[in-house]
Amino acid sequence: MNREDAIRMAKSAGMIVYQGAQDRVLFEGNVIDVLTRFADLAIENFLEKSGQYLTNDATREAAIKEAFAAGAAHEREECAKVCDELDRDVDAEPEHCAKAIRARWES
Repeated sequence: MNREDAIRMAKSAGMIVYQGAQDRVLFEGNVIDVLTRFADLAIENFLEKSGQYLTNDATREAAIKEAFAAGAAHEREECAKVCDELDRDVDAEPEHCAKAIRARWES
């Protein structure tokens, strides 16, 4: 947020802004209501410029947990496919499967 954004938001929130050598702000009405409106405008400005969104911790944690579980399930399936392919080889031992799985990350 730049100076112009802050002044625009302050005015929109109901503050009276006097610009000069030292900018001054007067509050008209309930100070808490004006500050709350200013905070809402600042958050809106941040979201608009950054493209980010805010969530509560529980929502964010649930999304992370779900994404991790999906990734783990995919990885298990990919590892099983490697072992299935080696299972067709009569001479394949469990360590061959482990080596083949680890080799997936080396290429």
